[in-house]
Amino acid sequence: MHHRFSVFFLMLFSCLATISCKKEGNKYDTPVKDIEQFFSETGAPVQQFSFSSAANINQTTAMGNTFIISANSFTKKDGSAVTGNIDIKLRECVSKSDLILSNLTTMSGSKFLSTGGIFYLAAYQNDVALSLSNGKTINFFLNSTFGNGQMLHRYYSSSLPLENNSSDVSWTADADTQMINLLSSSNQSHYAYVMKNTGWQNAAEPVFSNSSRKKITIDTGTDYETSNTAVFVSVNGSNTICKAKSVTLGVWEVENFPVNLNVTVLALSKVNDSYFFSKSSVIVSTDISVPLVMNSITLPALKTELEQLP
Repeated sequence: MHHRFSVFFLMLFSCLATISCKKEGNKYDTPVKDIEQFFSETGAPVQQFSFSSAANINQTTAMGNTFIISANSFTKKDGSAVTGNIDIKLRECVSKSDLILSNLTTMSGSKFLSTGGIFYLAAYQNDVALSLSNGKTINFFLNSTFGNGQMLHRYYSSSLPLENNSSDVSWTADADTQMINLLSSSNQSHYAYVMKNTGWQNAAEPVFSNSSRKKITIDTGTDYETSNTAVFVSVNGSNTICKAKSVTLGVWEVENFPVNLNVTVLALSKVNDSYFFSKSSVIVSTDISVPLVMNSITLPALKTELEQLP
């Protein structure tokens, strides 16, 4: 009898342990959405630079921008001093293609922005983010082919992660926003962007303050939904991008869109290992509906389509 009870309890313990392990496995085995994988593959690359924390930093980036950081500018999250080497992680987005492939837009709440450049800059030690010390700033000198060298303003996002494959951004205006072009050339601008916090930054100006607003409804078909598709609206002739929100399966909307603008409505999708794309040029003069027929496309061809956006 004692032997049979021992066998019974051993079997019961094994079953409970198996169930527990399965539950633990399910807790962490969250599948990655196809569209998140798409942005992970195509987004602006992460540049990484290593320096001594006690060194003055003057570094040129892959896009020809420059950042300058004085020695001992960072602390740990608990406020303690940083010693040894630190890593500066950076991402840069200038073109519409850069923005879309990195899942970025140029919206600040309901305000439309035209950007001269968006970038991420932060310091890490052993892959743990550091804080900018009190009273310290980072000077980022931004080269831009933005307009005719007009004034730009500083915007930031304190919550957007380094790799924002699933997050949508809304830019916050800095309290001290004025940036003046440092070059007189009409085809190139040079802005001194003073960073008061690390993370994502946006050098931009508000645009399209028309009081009249309309709604754009986009239909991609029910096979293309939030797990595998993203829908954007690009304003022709302006470095302005907004993202449509899903309202029902295969249907997307952008509300409060300024009238009398020529735009390109586009959808991109990754389903398993295949890519799909569609775009349509329209004029927003009233509430409009835009049907998009998704077509198979190679990733290089999709990138070319985005690079050619007006």
